[in-house]
Formats: sequence, structure tokens, C-alpha cells
Amino acid sequence: MKLKMALILLAVTSAFSSQTPTTLGQERTFEITASISPESLRSDQYRQHGIFWVDTIIRNITDRDQQIVVWSQSGWSWIADSTEIVPAIAAQQNVSRTIAIRHGQNYKLSVELAGSSQIRRPITFRLGFYAKANRPISVQPKFAILHANEIAWSNPISLKP
Repeated sequence: MKLKMALILLAVTSAFSSQTPTTLGQERTFEITASISPESLRSDQYRQHGIFWVDTIIRNITDRDQQIVVWSQSGWSWIADSTEIVPAIAAQQNVSRTIAIRHGQNYKLSVELAGSSQIRRPITFRLGFYAKANRPISVQPKFAILHANEIAWSNPISLKP
């Protein structure tokens, strides 16, 4: 199962990460900036369970307002391009709301991720954001492939031992 997921993620990221909006036939909508929260790497949650947080900025780079679905468990809208990093999706109750981001404006969001607190080498990954998530996209690999041109990818992030 891990190998299958890795192959699907490889197909998603390699097929679309290097393409431009022209080659996809679709204008880019969002620019994603992400960075690991340093405080989360010093927490007991990280040391014991490998859980850490990434601070993200979703920037509307179009000339019109864009709507996104935001979940109380924000991991539902995110996917990582590494099988070693998984967005947290568990929630007793997960509530969504639709918000509009105006042209040129940012929306800041922290995303809970799980990795290993015992990593022995740096892991570099990117986070992909899907603005219309109605369930966790990280557990829907075929969905991610079919909608890959609608996933906005972040800058590379490095988790170091």
C-alpha cells in the first residue's frame, strides 16, 4: 500500500509540478508559502509522536476574488508530496466554511502534520492545497491525480533531524 501511494504521489507531483499554466491550459489561482513552526519541533507532541505544524500563506494571484473551503481540521485540504509526511485529518467534528480571498490578499493557516520524530536524514517535501476539498484529499490518491491541475503546491520545506 505504501509503495502504491508513493507511485501515485510521484505521478501527481512530477506530472504537474514543473508545468506552467500555459501547458496545463489553466491559470494559476494561488501561491502557497509554507514554513515549519520551530516551536512545534520543540514540543512533546513532536518528540513523542512526530506531530508538528506548518504555517502557510495562501495568496490569491488572480485578478478576481477566489473562494476556498476551510475546515476546522485544516489537513483535509492538504496533501504532501512525500509519503513520510501526512496531513492530520482526524477530528471529532470537522466543520467547513467557504471564504473569499480578494485579489492579491493572503489567508494564513496552520496545518498539523505527522512525520517521524526519529528521522535520521532531512526530509524535503511540499504541501499541495486544494481549495474545494469536501473530504480529506490526502487519502484520495486517484482524486489527487484527476484534480492535480487544481492543486497549488508550496515551496519546498525541509524537516531536519
